[in-house]
Amino acid sequence: MFLRSAAFAAVILAAAPTAPAVASASAAACEETRFRVYFERDSAALTPAALEIITAAERNVAGCPYAEVHVSVDAASALAQARGQAVLSALDGRAWNVAQVEPRGVSRVSAGPDYAEVLATPRETPPTAPLAGAHTGV
Repeated sequence: MFLRSAAFAAVILAAAPTAPAVASASAAACEETRFRVYFERDSAALTPAALEIITAAERNVAGCPYAEVHVSVDAASALAQARGQAVLSALDGRAWNVAQVEPRGVSRVSAGPDYAEVLATPRETPPTAPLAGAHTGV
């Protein structure tokens, strides 16, 4: 009986350090991510760094039963639609319940960098109007 109890205790102690790691790994796989994707001036091409952050954000919602992605761009830019679609195209590793390109609330300062703001979330967000003429994907 003592040997059985000792063996059981050893198994419990061996498993204890890994239990929080497993729990935190599954929790991290379903969390909201906000980030910016920067573009070269007069370009809608994604940089390798942008592709890396997009892949990481996609992993954060990979195990979620529901996920939305919202890409906000400067509607005053002639490249707004192309930039939004470039980001959506790169986020093709999962089926999104909502995938939309939207106008950003405040136009960027002309001297600032060109970027898109991205929200990948496992929660349903309030509906917003898509960028005029943008193709939304689901």
